[in-house]
Amino acid sequence: GPLLAVVGTQVILAFLIFGRFPSDAEEALKLAGLILLGGGTEVAFLRVVRWPPSFRRQRDAIAAAFGALSASARSGGDVPTTLAATELDQASDLLSASGFVGRDDERALRGLIDEARRMRVGLVALIGLRRRLSVASPDSSALAPIEQALQHLGDALERLSHAIDRSRTDPRIVEDTSALESATQAAFDVASPGDAGVLVASCVERLRALAGQVRATENLLGHGIHGGWHFQTHQLSRLGAARSILRDWGMTLRSNLTMTSPALRHAIRLAVAVPVADLLSQVAGLPRPYWVPLTVAVVLKGDFGSLFTRGAGRVVGTCVGATGAGLLIAGLHPDRAGTAVAVGLTAWGAYTFFQSSFAIASTFVAAIVLLLLSITQINTTTTALDRLLDTGLGGVIALTAYLVWPTWSSGQARRAVARLVIAQRTYLAAVPTVALGHEHSSSQLTALARQVRLAWTEAQATIARSLAEPTKWRVDGDTAQSLMAALLRVTQAAHAIRVEKVTPAPGEPAQPLRELRDGIDVALGRIVTALEENRTLTSLPPLRDLYADAANNETTSRSTVLALDEIVDAIDTAGHLLQGNTLEQAGRIST
Repeated sequence: GPLLAVVGTQVILAFLIFGRFPSDAEEALKLAGLILLGGGTEVAFLRVVRWPPSFRRQRDAIAAAFGALSASARSGGDVPTTLAATELDQASDLLSASGFVGRDDERALRGLIDEARRMRVGLVALIGLRRRLSVASPDSSALAPIEQALQHLGDALERLSHAIDRSRTDPRIVEDTSALESATQAAFDVASPGDAGVLVASCVERLRALAGQVRATENLLGHGIHGGWHFQTHQLSRLGAARSILRDWGMTLRSNLTMTSPALRHAIRLAVAVPVADLLSQVAGLPRPYWVPLTVAVVLKGDFGSLFTRGAGRVVGTCVGATGAGLLIAGLHPDRAGTAVAVGLTAWGAYTFFQSSFAIASTFVAAIVLLLLSITQINTTTTALDRLLDTGLGGVIALTAYLVWPTWSSGQARRAVARLVIAQRTYLAAVPTVALGHEHSSSQLTALARQVRLAWTEAQATIARSLAEPTKWRVDGDTAQSLMAALLRVTQAAHAIRVEKVTPAPGEPAQPLRELRDGIDVALGRIVTALEENRTLTSLPPLRDLYADAANNETTSRSTVLALDEIVDAIDTAGHLLQGNTLEQAGRIST
């Protein structure tokens, strides 16, 4: 994970830098004490400026989630709701990690997270329904009021985001909710009979549910999300969680002890490239040879896109930062007090931009290094040139190490999409009506939907990494994106069935519905096999014929029939894409 990656990187840097200055045990302990003192001072300062502790970070994450939901509603789904889900997971994790002293408003914050998660599922279903309505009946008079309702929903969600951030409600939320309900009623009034009317009715139902959830969220804010303190005795039981964490780490380590694991291949590359860079820099007699392997350790990544971006960013950032700091020192000749101020400002810049722009952060880091060295050295121009040369050399070594033994992401992308289809297959088997008689609790459905969303995020990220690689080794971008679009339709239709909360008829389901259920399961299984084995798909069950028989079943609601139609069409589309290509063939037909 990120934490252990940071620890490992810092260990490498410590060996590279402090290993240049051998000392006895007493001096080493003194140096370690100074490092601990510096880190402890930073932590203590953060504790002081943030006292008293609060749910500030949790509120920020929840507010960001509502903001992401607002953007998704206003864009009609162009902004994915996965951004909101990520923020909600972060807020939930932060609440779960609270310490022995708790706050009385924790329950209200958890209520906000629950409401936001329900809204996200409903919004995904609504967006899918609206898209299907625009395709089935592009001239429908209900489309305009539905679009207006989505805009009003976006306004209400944005105001909720600001209200959560400020810990107080906003009376304009009520106005936005009223406007949302008026537009919803307008859509209902102009609904026409037939399939288009069923889709409009489903959209109206989802909009009314979302309006109720907005009101519930506003009521939670009205009760306040700030409160007093209490001691949480139940947190004592979490001390035993360390054993579970260590067990998870062990399982992760064992699962990656194979030469096909990108993590292990990256570890081997790093273990070879850093010592080689260190040896070359010493043989070349560079003034500060540790800068070269240090650059390799920071720049070398497990995927080509990150390596290329970070390598270029570090070289450009170092050039700009070293030049700027050199001109500042040469022109102003700051004393120690002036240097301290400059170091503080550049450190602030490095921390500020580290997460958003590695190139800008590298600019500030290079400036910090030169400013600190200027205290003991006179010729800062030579130092700046050395820094630039060593950084460029380290970047070249890192890129060479990756190209000598690369790990292209096309196979990872293919397997990630397969895991997504597996998650969807499990979710579809549990959704009411599709499960045809199998009962699942709301918490089980929520957990399964979350697995689909996490698999979707992983697949999208892996495909994006692959598309950043050379054309010869990347996935077929057109096939991959089209396949993901088809799978998104499957998820949206499944959400639409789930939020409808239709209870299956008692007894054995009708034979056509059982056959359609089994056909969907078999089709998804064949798609998974084709993806896992990297081969073209031979055939799928006749889902369209099975659907035609099942659509005449009187026990199934019309809206569910339309959702099943969407699922069948999306699966057929995915199958068609894989019958002529595999993701790793870049469009070439397998023979």
